[in-house]
Amino acid sequence: MMLDQFKQINARLDKMDSRQNRMDSGLDKMDSRLDTIDSRLDKVDSRLDTIDSRLGIIDSRLDKTDSRLETMETKVTKIDDSQVRMENELIDKIRALFDAREVQNDVNSRIVSALNRIENKLDNQSWELKLTRAK
Repeated sequence: MMLDQFKQINARLDKMDSRQNRMDSGLDKMDSRLDTIDSRLDKVDSRLDTIDSRLGIIDSRLDKTDSRLETMETKVTKIDDSQVRMENELIDKIRALFDAREVQNDVNSRIVSALNRIENKLDNQSWELKLTRAK
C-alpha cells in the first residue's frame, strides 16, 4: 500500500515536473518576446531621439526665418513710408509745376497780345508811310 502511495506521489510529482517544465518553457518564450519588445522599444526610442533632434533643427530654422521675416517687414514698412513721403513731395512739385505753367501761359498770352498790338501799329504805320509817299 505504501508503495502504491509512493508511486502515486511519484506520478504526481512527474506531472508537476512536466507542468513546471512547460511553464518554464512558456516563461522562456515570454522572456524572449519581452526582449524582442524591449529591443523594438529601444529602436523606437532611438528614432524618436533622431526625430526630436531634427525637430530641434527645424525649430531653429523657423526661428531664423521668423527673424528674417520680421526684418523684411520692417524694411517694407520703411520703404512704404519713404514711398508715401516721396509721392507727397512729388505731388506738391507737380502742382507747383502746373501753377508755374499757368503763370507762364498768362505771361505768354500777354506777350502775344502785346506783339499783336505792336504788329497792328506797325501795319498801320506802314500803310501811313505808303500813303504819305504816294502823295
